[in-house]
Amino acid sequence: MRPEEAAWIGRALAELPDAAVSTVMNVGSSTGHFRKVMQPHIDREIFAPLSARGATVIHCDMKQADGVDLVGDLLDPDFRARVEALRADVVLATNLFEHVRDRASLAVSLGVLPRENGRLIVSVPYRFPYHADPIDTLYRPTPEEIVALFPGFSIEHRAIIQTTSLWEDLESKLGTRRAAQDVARRLVRLLFPFVRPRAWRATLASLTSLRQKRSVSIVTLFRHQATGSVG
Repeated sequence: MRPEEAAWIGRALAELPDAAVSTVMNVGSSTGHFRKVMQPHIDREIFAPLSARGATVIHCDMKQADGVDLVGDLLDPDFRARVEALRADVVLATNLFEHVRDRASLAVSLGVLPRENGRLIVSVPYRFPYHADPIDTLYRPTPEEIVALFPGFSIEHRAIIQTTSLWEDLESKLGTRRAAQDVARRLVRLLFPFVRPRAWRATLASLTSLRQKRSVSIVTLFRHQATGSVG
């Protein structure tokens, strides 16, 4: 998740009254280390403020790891029923859709998770290089295309959030000289396409879009009425 994206979500949640964020479900959460150490802006902008307000945050992922509260696949009906029963006020599904092949089924599964009059916040890269986790389908929708996945919801907010380029990130973190060295190492990596091909493809994508501003599509959706469980 990009820092600008986390800040946007944090502001959207801050606008809601406490009763509307009493229980927040974070789908595809990754680990506590990822949220607090690798990308600390996620916890700083989103989850620390929620905790300060007394909200219950439930992190859900397919992998068992530190900081994951519920482990399972939402496309599994039994697991989805367990998650649905929690009746979350807000469900977050950030940077998830580009990593699944069956987007329609995922959208149906996510659509039953917020309680009636609850909210769903969805983000997907819009202009962003290939990044396998473990796959990247290169799905890069507009906000309107995300909204179309959820016919049982009305839209509250939509945006395309522009973020920094990879070069700007490297230069800010490492300084110009070390950033240039990092790019040089990536160029050398291109000489070995048959070693870890997915990683090689990600390296190629990072270099071809080195100075391109990245961006993310994001929407806040409101669930007016129960859409029913799915089988």
